[in-house]
Amino acid sequence: MMVHNHGSPFKVKIMRLNKHKHSWNSNSIIALFLLLLLLACEKEADKPTGDNKVVLTSTTAGNPGYFSVNVYCSFAKASGQTITDHGFCYATTPNPDINASVKSLGKHTGPSGFSAEISNLEDNKKYYIRAYATFSGGTIYSTHKEITTLKSGKPRISTVAVSNITPVSAVCGGVIESDSGYAITTSGICWDTDNQFDELQCLGKVINNTGNTTFSLSLSGLTEGTAYYVKAWATNQKGTSYGETRLFSSATYTVPTVTTNAITNPTANSAVGGGNVTNAGNATVTARGVCWNKTGSPSIQNCIGFTDDGEGIGSYTSNITGLSDGVTYFVKAYATNLKGTGYGTQVDFTTLAITLPTVTTTAITNPTTNSATGGGNVTNSGNATVTARGVCWNTTGNPTLQNCINFTSDGQGNGTFTSNISGLNASTTYFVRAYATNSEGTAYAVDDVSFTTLAPCVSFSINHTAGPIAPVDKNVNYGTVETNLTGNNKCWITQNLGADHQANTATDATEASAGWYWQFNRKQGFKHDGTTRTPNTTWITSINENSDWLPANDPCTLLLGSGWRLPTGTEWETANATGGWDNYNETFGSVIKLHAAGCLGFSGGSLYGRGSYGYYWSSSQGDSDDGRYLVFSSGVSGMSYGNKEYGFSARCLRD
Repeated sequence: MMVHNHGSPFKVKIMRLNKHKHSWNSNSIIALFLLLLLLACEKEADKPTGDNKVVLTSTTAGNPGYFSVNVYCSFAKASGQTITDHGFCYATTPNPDINASVKSLGKHTGPSGFSAEISNLEDNKKYYIRAYATFSGGTIYSTHKEITTLKSGKPRISTVAVSNITPVSAVCGGVIESDSGYAITTSGICWDTDNQFDELQCLGKVINNTGNTTFSLSLSGLTEGTAYYVKAWATNQKGTSYGETRLFSSATYTVPTVTTNAITNPTANSAVGGGNVTNAGNATVTARGVCWNKTGSPSIQNCIGFTDDGEGIGSYTSNITGLSDGVTYFVKAYATNLKGTGYGTQVDFTTLAITLPTVTTTAITNPTTNSATGGGNVTNSGNATVTARGVCWNTTGNPTLQNCINFTSDGQGNGTFTSNISGLNASTTYFVRAYATNSEGTAYAVDDVSFTTLAPCVSFSINHTAGPIAPVDKNVNYGTVETNLTGNNKCWITQNLGADHQANTATDATEASAGWYWQFNRKQGFKHDGTTRTPNTTWITSINENSDWLPANDPCTLLLGSGWRLPTGTEWETANATGGWDNYNETFGSVIKLHAAGCLGFSGGSLYGRGSYGYYWSSSQGDSDDGRYLVFSSGVSGMSYGNKEYGFSARCLRD
């Protein structure tokens, strides 16, 4: 007979008794009925039927830890049921239910999947875990998942290789591979010269204060050339464990390794060397440099000199000084540490031999009655410092510092120099030579140069001959005067070039006082008697050239001699300002007696303005068409520009 208990998840089977074979009293029958009822009960909640099914997938788990594990499950079907509670139950026996340990996640309202971390487990133990879900029809379960937690214990740690080994230190460390379930309370490295040691009984140790699982620490206080054992250690509440033991030997001190550089820039008394410390010998290099001698194999002990070029490794430069000329020296680089001094290979070089300097004399310029400008050029110092240079002079030739009248002192060293020669006599020929002195002695230029000082600023006579410069034959007595109208003392003639004599008045209109006329930068002079121009050649009506009046074309130089020349535009301008000239009366009233000599016209060379205007060329051009000149009349005096084809007067000066 089958009895259904409606609303209950159980069904009960009642077995029929054979009344013919057995005899039972009523109490026995009742007891048997209850026993059979209990034994026949089957759990059916995880096997729902009908449309209202709730189905869970299998429970899965991540890698278990020492005391916890993450688990996951999901609803394969819920069919609209309200899940009042869900989660995971677990025990150390199979198929745990909600009467075992439970991780409840409460009412299920989210997505189908759910997960949880089950903690507070025991280490190294097997557990059975399965998901559950409770709804109006009862509680259902997934199949269980079997896991085993990790075994806890002392940390796992490895020792890294030893590095950066010096005579007194090294670097080692460790890698904490696992804390084995308990927090690391301390870690570090320890070492000893005996292989039987630990972090409590050791020669030295360093604690890892970084908190990192991988650490690197420095061993210090080592003895050079000694074998050491070192290992990493880590401690948790279960105890202390060690990494593998590493064996190493501390380095030994050696003298430094150094190379010697080739010698460069040798002079008569110096050179440049150096070296490169490539290995410090496991110690600080406290001194380095080069040493040298004349016999070979130099050292700090037998050298005649050495440099001190700092400390440490790397390259350095050495300035070798105090040498003798023309001598062979032997050089080695050196480097010193606490072990001693190491040397590089030997190199040798020979200093330059000192010879007399080489010097040339420059041409003499700007001769005056008592001075001139000279100079020279020291082209070779003779491998020594030129300590003195200048020029010396005499009146007999081949001057030296021993037979000269005087000399200049114009500095030191190579190169060109200028010499101001003074204290001379007028109208005298002098011979000049440049000299240069070094430690070997004094050298002179091969040839001397000569020049003649100017005659004093006095009247003189010139016999002019008609030709390409003078227009006619004429003997002229020129008066002179020395004045500083231009800012410096100059010797001027007091009449126009080619004039018979000085003008009598500012408006003297005579040909004898007027002198001759010149076109700009042309040699040929012209006389004009008021009617006829001499020479009566074709007049140049176009001059276009970008040039001042060339010295080779200067009529003052050509007719009066060396030193005489036309004033520059600046000199005329300065004279006009210094003299305070405003008209021809003031120009004639000056010491140089300028008067209104007129000019020759630019188009044909006709005479204009004699007795009314004065026109005096300078040697300076304004531009390619115009020259600069001084012009004055009864009411004006000043500088102007005019066509180079004009014929103007020439007034000469000498420095």
